Amino acid sequence: GNHIYAPAPALGAAHCDCARGLGPSIAARGAACRLKRRRQHASAASASAEARARDATRWAPAAMPRAAKDRFGRRDLKEVTDAALPIENLDLTAVRREYIVAPPAFLRRALLSIMADEQDLPIVYLMLNIIFSVLPSAALLYLLPNKPDSWLKFGVGCAHLALVFGVFLQRFVLMLHFSEHRPVWTGPTPLGAKILNNFNPVVLAPFFGMPSGMYYLHHVVMHHIENNVFPHDVSSTMPYQRDNFLHFLHYWACFVTAAWIQLPYYAFFRGRYALCVGALSCSAAFIWLTTTLWAIDSTATAFVFLVPFIVCSFALMFGNWSQHIFIDPERPFSNYGLTYNCMNTPENQLTFNDGYHINHHIHSRLHWTKLASNFCDKLGKFAAEDAFLFNGLGFFDVGLYVMTGQLRKLAKHYVSYGQVDRTEDEIVEEFKRRLVPIPIEDEDSS
Repeated sequence: GNHIYAPAPALGAAHCDCARGLGPSIAARGAACRLKRRRQHASAASASAEARARDATRWAPAAMPRAAKDRFGRRDLKEVTDAALPIENLDLTAVRREYIVAPPAFLRRALLSIMADEQDLPIVYLMLNIIFSVLPSAALLYLLPNKPDSWLKFGVGCAHLALVFGVFLQRFVLMLHFSEHRPVWTGPTPLGAKILNNFNPVVLAPFFGMPSGMYYLHHVVMHHIENNVFPHDVSSTMPYQRDNFLHFLHYWACFVTAAWIQLPYYAFFRGRYALCVGALSCSAAFIWLTTTLWAIDSTATAFVFLVPFIVCSFALMFGNWSQHIFIDPERPFSNYGLTYNCMNTPENQLTFNDGYHINHHIHSRLHWTKLASNFCDKLGKFAAEDAFLFNGLGFFDVGLYVMTGQLRKLAKHYVSYGQVDRTEDEIVEEFKRRLVPIPIEDEDSS
């Protein structure tokens, strides 16, 4: 819970506690840690100045010399060898909740025969859940008589939105996200695999407010290649004061109005001409589809496509804003400094471990089942890079705490695992330092 910023990691722990269980209680380990530190401090007081300097370099990340940065902001830092989580990482063993209903066993065997990885069954199950619930619900709205004062149609429309937003939206967005990074299907034929791999971004995406075929260009190509760097990443949060709601509204409005042109222009500018043509074609098709359906049945179209577009665009942009709300001004191009990780949040079981966003930016094709363990395995490097970690919160929670000025409450969820040692006041000040707009220097001056 809300006590994580204070405890220091146990000295001498070479690996993350979560990889082998907590062992002794947190209180007992904390007492042993404090006793060991008092002994070390007493010994250091009588040591030579040179020995004290070596000790500081060895044990205190704050005292580690900052290595020279290359033009991309990367630093060649050694790991903090005593990095350890003060609490258990429950994400390693949590039950998956991405899908609602699993299909029969015989269908599972048939699905596995045309899948790339058995571990992606939750993605396929969720896909089937949506096909057999959201699509029939949308079809029912168009089948009902088009009467403006029909309470039945209005009620079905509200139930449809509850199904889309309350049950599936978050799940679908992250299913789309990870299946675009790592295609799920390999069969039954090469053409069949291509059709199945495009079913989510082309067919299902509009029912969740996303224009067909745009997600891959926006996220996989642009966002991950440009890495939140303004101006090439049009969804970059760098130019904004990221605790200012008016700045967020500007950010959202730019996405809703300008992304239709910015994304094709980006693809053309980067020489991705096929993606440019695809983006323009998909945008035109989405606009044509919604306007045509509006002329046929405006009520159904509002419930099925327009309201999801407005809500989803807001949710997607607030999600990306929150994921990249803290950016270290000294190293805005470092994956460790431009986002953070969230652990022990129920959202990780709904969103394919999306909380490990630093790990995902470092290795975008790392399988979603390995994100939590990868973080634990590389904890020393994360500590050396002073990477933020929050316990018990998701990205939306972090974003809401920041946007409502509750930085001190947010600091209660900050996890100290071996990175720069900070008091609660210092944590809040570091939050503020990472919220300011980031000026971009010319390449010639870097």
